[in-house]
Amino acid sequence: MPEQKQHSVKMQMILSLIPFVNLWASYRIESLRLFLVPIIIFWILDIVTFEYEISWYGTYVLWATQLIITPIWMRFLTIRWNNLDT
Repeated sequence: MPEQKQHSVKMQMILSLIPFVNLWASYRIESLRLFLVPIIIFWILDIVTFEYEISWYGTYVLWATQLIITPIWMRFLTIRWNNLDT
């Protein structure tokens, strides 16, 4: 079995904020499906917010929450990946 490559947690967190690059970053740690769970949830909430025209405030809160949650989730997944072998 080939050795598992360690990835920088900080770099993975930064990459998680860039659209489409975040998918590549999660693919590198073999957690694409787990990373997509909150992305899809936020995507559905965003559609509901726009569809029912709840408010712009709700949209901004949703985007801000996603910008906070996404790097934290990537941090968790990367730490899990780096400690998988040990």
